[in-house]
Amino acid sequence: MIVQRVLSRLLALPSLQTAVMALGSACLPWLAGRIARSEPPNAGNGPARLVTN
Repeated sequence: MIVQRVLSRLLALPSLQTAVMALGSACLPWLAGRIARSEPPNAGNGPARLVTN
């Protein structure tokens, strides 16, 4: 499977594993900032409604 190949390459190349971890760690503060600056759900839209198809 594709996931198995990717995981085996990550385990085989420690530098790539470190780069992926660093990229993930750099994304967390960015994501936290986006969440902190976002408006609350239903901001100015009145009460929440049930979504139906």
